[in-house]
Amino acid sequence: KGNLWKFDLLGNAPSSWGVAFSGTPLFTAKNNAGQPQPITAPLRIATHPDGGRLIFFGTGSFYKLDDRIDQSVQSFYGIRDTATLVPDNGNLIWSGGSAITPTDRNSTSPDYPLVEQKLLDELTLSGNNWRIVSRNPINWSIHRGWYIDLISPTQGEQGERVISAAQLRSGQVIFTTLISTADEDPCIPGGGTSWIMAVDMFTGGRSSDIVFDVDGDGEFDEADMVNIGTEEAPIYVPPSGYQIITGIVKSPALLNVEDNYRVYTADTGGGDVEDSGEMAGRLGRLDWRQLR
Repeated sequence: KGNLWKFDLLGNAPSSWGVAFSGTPLFTAKNNAGQPQPITAPLRIATHPDGGRLIFFGTGSFYKLDDRIDQSVQSFYGIRDTATLVPDNGNLIWSGGSAITPTDRNSTSPDYPLVEQKLLDELTLSGNNWRIVSRNPINWSIHRGWYIDLISPTQGEQGERVISAAQLRSGQVIFTTLISTADEDPCIPGGGTSWIMAVDMFTGGRSSDIVFDVDGDGEFDEADMVNIGTEEAPIYVPPSGYQIITGIVKSPALLNVEDNYRVYTADTGGGDVEDSGEMAGRLGRLDWRQLR
């Protein structure tokens, strides 16, 4: 039902655990029509530089019988929990913070606390489809986060959704969307397309840096920018999304290649693992877990 809950697990016994914010969800995801947006993908969390945490998640489901034909608008969110952990007599306790309200986006709620970023354009370059995302500013002293409605600027509402966890790399949040083929037999693999999106984790807008190697030459330069203006008044910006047309994919694998990383995906069309191109940015620390 779109509810994002926070549980306080810092008590001395399970009996003292409880739902934070007096039993109120930290946030409830709803689209412009007021429809609750289901959250079925795992969350990703990062530290906000001004305190608290940033929580990243997409909405949508793809496991119920009618999900394949569901065309409701889903979104990707980056929201801030302003509560912080502080020491208290040798323990850590949550201090401050509040639930995010209001949760309705309609005209009667002009104080909606999230900044909207939009999918501005879709175009084809070097044989691939690319997306352009807006870059609206965010003021963290008054805003509690950002969101992107997954509405294609060329195709309109298609039931695009997110059902897999995002990844955080080099100040960007990378997530994969799913567009199902509404009339596809559910027993047939494939059944749709996906977009791999990469946006600034602190604003939800397009990165100021070049993210994708659009022309495939292994370099990240002006040749990887696209013009969203006119020939007379060009406006060159880096794309923020790349379409996988051979089937639907979940979270891609990001493998370090010198100072950048390559994106590898396996689609549901029955094909092999695909090298989906190169993205800019260094990988962070790598770690592992050993099972005995």
